[in-house]
Amino acid sequence: MSTKRPTAKQVAKRHMTYEEFSRLPEQPGLQLIDGMLVKEPSPVYSHQACLGTLYTILRNHVLPRKLGQVILAPFDVVLADDTVLQPDVLFVQSSRIHLIQERGLFGAPDLAVEILLPSTRRYDEGRKRELYLQHGCEELWLVDLDSRTLHQHVAAGTVWHVKTHAQDAVLTSHTVPQLEVSLAHVFSAPLL
Repeated sequence: MSTKRPTAKQVAKRHMTYEEFSRLPEQPGLQLIDGMLVKEPSPVYSHQACLGTLYTILRNHVLPRKLGQVILAPFDVVLADDTVLQPDVLFVQSSRIHLIQERGLFGAPDLAVEILLPSTRRYDEGRKRELYLQHGCEELWLVDLDSRTLHQHVAAGTVWHVKTHAQDAVLTSHTVPQLEVSLAHVFSAPLL
């Protein structure tokens, strides 16, 4: 009996479970969506600059107030046996910290942040957005670097209420207590 791990390529064309997914070699950007492997390319500079800013803002607000944990990608969010996502940044409130384990978050984050790129936009605005809502995520931010806007999704039962914020707006989080984010600061990194 072979104990050799399958490669991502070997299993890419068939439905997988989380157990199979967890045996694959670590690969940033590898996600399991409805049982199918989805590999995202390495992000570009503007994505990483925005990601660093958002992570710093969230972390500097959450940790001193002991509101929960802020986690930076890549980190698996296991939503179902056939669904493992990797949001760019996620927040889990203190009362739900027990869902964080060494290999991932086993349940939906309270807040997920996805920074849109041409290669990820289809999944981020489509199926991933649906999956976050379906599995109990309370707030989702889709950051659009092209239009320099942030689409704030707040769960309301089985639908998202969406508000689009321009780059000069101040966003107030629905999920993270007392968090206000200046989008001018978020979009301040120079574009190349």
